[in-house]
Formats: sequence, C-alpha cells, structure tokens
Amino acid sequence: MQQNSREAFLFLSCFNKFKDKTLIIDKNDKKISYGEFFKSCILLKKNLEKKIKKNSKIFLISDDSYLSFQLTIVSLINSYILIPIDPTFSKERLTKLKKIFKPNIIIRKKIKNFPKNNGAVNFNFSKDVKKKSFIVVLTSGTTGEPKGILFSNQNYLSSARSFSELVDYNEDTNIYHCLPTHYNAGILNTFLSCVFSGSSIVIGEKITYKSLISFWNRPKQFNCNSIHLTPTIIASLLKLSSSNLEIKEHIKLYKTIITTGSYLYPSIQENFYKIYKKRIQSVYGVTEVGGPISMQRWEDTFEESSVGVHHKNVKIKLKKGKDGKKNILIKTNFMMEGYFTSKGIKKIKLKNKYFDTNDLGEYKNRVLYFFGRNKEIIKKSGELISLKMIENEALKNKFVENAAATGIKDELYGEKICLFIQLNKIFDLSSDIKKINFYLNKKLKNNEMPSKIILVPKIPRTSSGKILKDKLVDLYL
Repeated sequence: MQQNSREAFLFLSCFNKFKDKTLIIDKNDKKISYGEFFKSCILLKKNLEKKIKKNSKIFLISDDSYLSFQLTIVSLINSYILIPIDPTFSKERLTKLKKIFKPNIIIRKKIKNFPKNNGAVNFNFSKDVKKKSFIVVLTSGTTGEPKGILFSNQNYLSSARSFSELVDYNEDTNIYHCLPTHYNAGILNTFLSCVFSGSSIVIGEKITYKSLISFWNRPKQFNCNSIHLTPTIIASLLKLSSSNLEIKEHIKLYKTIITTGSYLYPSIQENFYKIYKKRIQSVYGVTEVGGPISMQRWEDTFEESSVGVHHKNVKIKLKKGKDGKKNILIKTNFMMEGYFTSKGIKKIKLKNKYFDTNDLGEYKNRVLYFFGRNKEIIKKSGELISLKMIENEALKNKFVENAAATGIKDELYGEKICLFIQLNKIFDLSSDIKKINFYLNKKLKNNEMPSKIILVPKIPRTSSGKILKDKLVDLYL
C-alpha cells in the first residue's frame, strides 16, 4: 500500500497558515500573498488537467522563476514529475533529453487561455498526498548521456524543511531570488525552504554582466536580508564593487549571505569582507543525498576549507582510502530515489545506508571540511558537469583520436575544465586548437567549455585502458 507523504502535508499547510502574508514580490513589483499564489497554482492545475494525466512528465524550459514555482506546486498536488531544463541547452541536447525522459508536455512560457479566478478556489489542505516521484535534477551524465537524479516528494520536501531549519529562515526573512530554477538551489534552497518558514521572496533579474552593475538596487529597494549567490557571481560583484555608502549599509544588515554550488576561496571571502564588512557563509551539499546538508556558522567562515555544521537529520563519517585520502560518506532521510536513465531507474548505491560522495574532507567537532572532488562529475559555477560527456563530444570530431578532460581548482568557478586532445594527424598547434574550440562551442554550453585545450602527442593509459589523468596534469599543467 502506497504511503502518504507527511512532508507534503506539512508543506501545503503553510499556504493556509501564512495565507495573508506576502510570499512573492514579482518582477513587476506586485506583492502576492501565500493564499493568492496558491490560488494561481490551483487554476494552473485545472488548466493542465485538460492537457495531461496524473503521473505525466513535464519539461520546464524557462527562465521564469514565478512559473517554475507554480509548476513545482502543481506537480506536487497532481503527482506530475517536474523536470527543469536549462534554457541554454542546444537543440541536439534537447532532442537527446526527449528520447530519454519522453515528456508528456513541454512548457516554455506561461500557459495561454489561463482560466480566470471567479471567486474562491477551494482546496482541502488536509488532503492526503501520496509519496510519489516528484522532481528530476539533471546532470550531464557520465557516458555522454544526460542523467537525471530523481526524488520523491517526501524526500525532496524533507530536505527543504531541514535546510530551512539549518539556515534559520523565519517569517522575518526576506530572500532575494536570483539563481536559475533548473539549479537545485533555485528551487529547494530559495523557494521550498522559504515556504516552510513563512519567509518572503523577491524575484530578481536574470544574472548578466549588465544586471550585475546595478545588482544591489533591487534587494535594497525591498529590504532583503538574505541572499544565495555562487562564488562566480560574488567574484564578479567584487570587480564591480560599489562605493555607494547606502549599498554598503544595506549589505551590513543582511542576516545571511550564502554561497552555494562550489567552494568559496578565502581570498574572495576576505575581499568581500574588506569592502562590505560582512562574512559570507558557505553551504555544502551533494545532489544525490538531497542537496544542501551543511552551512557555516559565523565563526566557521574564518577556517579555510570549513563548510560548517550539518542538520540533525544528517549523519557523516569518513572512509580512508589506500592513498590516505578520506572520502566523505553521508546518510540522510531525504536520499534520492535513483538515477533516471534511458534504461530506467538506476538505484543509488549505498554502504550501510551511507552514500559515498567521492568528495575528500575531514570531520571534526561536528564541523565538516571539504578539500575537493575525487570523481568524474565536477561542479563548476554551481552546476554538475560530466567530464566524460565533454570527452565524448570531443571524440565525435573526426580529427580527434583520444580525449581526456579534468577538473582543476579555480578561484572563480570552483573548478575549471582542461581538455587534453590527441589528434589522428600531425597537428599545427595554433590552428588546430582554434578548430577544436570552434567545434566544441557548437556542441557544449558556455559553462561546459574547457578553459584550456592542450594538444598532446599521446594520452597515457593503464594496461586496462584507463586514462592516466594525473600523469597528464603532471606533464602539461
């Protein structure tokens, strides 16, 4: 017998509990209460019921945060599986995704012929919601095929509630939302977690170089006191640092400025503090275990490599390898259901209910320290990227004999990508690098592009065929 999702019941109850409180200030500066927002979701639900059945898969390809929030709620109520897609994906990548996930509907913008709200919209907040597959968070995939991390509504919402408690969101929290909603942090950290605590959300502009120049004006206008940023965004803001005293005073009043997605280097932390007299708090998480699991306390921000303390629902232990490195193992009650692939759901591999992150670290006095990643999927600018996928794209070029991609620590992006290429002909260094760069530009999105392409006479391998990436790094970097 299918069990109910207690977390879904607690979550939906918040729309009734805080119904008269402002939930969202949209891009047009309109204030929308919890109750009004939920009514709009019910109307959207009725519209979608005419188009698709329950348990359908929805591709959401949009930069519209408000629409993403609505479809998250509708998917929860109607048992749809929501699959947020990066709008910058190429047609080739989208075609591949369609073959794997077989979506029942693709939504790119607000639904046309939206029904009007003619009076009250009824919904029973005590209505049972069954535990069901709910959302897919995409990664590039380890074999060239995009791979989705599948969560149930129970587990994903449990992670959101735990994170809300970890960062101490409350009814006075006013969050500036500026991260894309195809990122885990754009939905779980800065929407679902906020609803659990009765917080308010100000929807910001899409991050561009132009918008960064006047970035702090909008959060200042609406007295925001909490914000999530990637290290890349923070570094860019530092380059455009304002001498405006009002902006500096505004930033001092923040309850939390949180960095997510990748490791924040101490130099960025210190430069930010010099200008704004505010410490940035890092969040550490692994998508497979539910996303964010730890956050720095103020005092932890002074310790290099520290990523703070974890929630009580999280268990951490270390596994020492033959090389002496310690892998971080994590156990949560909001683990993913499995990997959604073209061959079906691939179950997560656990050891005594612990997930081996392949991340290297230390764990002392309930404080977690993160030293780097030890796997083929890296995190760059907050996004999971498969090095194998990049290698496979390079190998599609008829002049490429072998390819090896590796991640290298980088102050701005957390990690940057270096691609080693072995050609099947005698090469001209400058000309051929330009040709390969041009080819990859058509196949990869900007965040997946290697920052350095190195042509090598031969890519070394073990007797079993495994590429010796450490040797390449030692030889050429």
